Amino acid sequence: MLDIARVEQFDLTQLLLGTLQKEPVPGSREPCRVKRHCHHVDHQELHWRLKAALVQGKKISEVAQDAGVDISTVAKHEDLYMEIRERTQDGLDAEATERRQKAVQEAEVVLEVLVPAGITPSLREASELTGTKWYPSQLRAQSLMMLRYRLGDQRVSIPPRMFVSSREYRNMLALSAERLRTTLGFVAA
Repeated sequence: MLDIARVEQFDLTQLLLGTLQKEPVPGSREPCRVKRHCHHVDHQELHWRLKAALVQGKKISEVAQDAGVDISTVAKHEDLYMEIRERTQDGLDAEATERRQKAVQEAEVVLEVLVPAGITPSLREASELTGTKWYPSQLRAQSLMMLRYRLGDQRVSIPPRMFVSSREYRNMLALSAERLRTTLGFVAA
């Protein structure tokens, strides 16, 4: 009886009582909690909330939280869901573009000041010039290194993160490098 209980993973006390109940296996894939179901969703009210969110500029997650439903429930209203989602994504893309432009402009200003003065445009010199710390992981520091590389500085290598950067960002860097070549009087290589 002990061998059967062990091999079949039955609980021995339950087996002696006459019920065949298996012991839970450590690391089993069964969920620990019961999935919560919300059966009472007023889809007409949710539709109006989504329309209001379009006007107010709210995100999908905010609408879902206010209505007390999952995002998957909100996604059932496909037309409004996609419109709000695209608007949110456009806003995030615009913020990212603005952040990249600012980083490239900061790097460009540092190069315009340091190169004519004969100072190597390093992160330390950029920190001293701007009065704020420049760290290698920052976008402006990567922009500085990439612009130095594009201007022909053999002492720097391409930052590894540049290989996964967006085409838009690489185009910004290329245009900035061309402006700097003209401003600093470099000959195109």
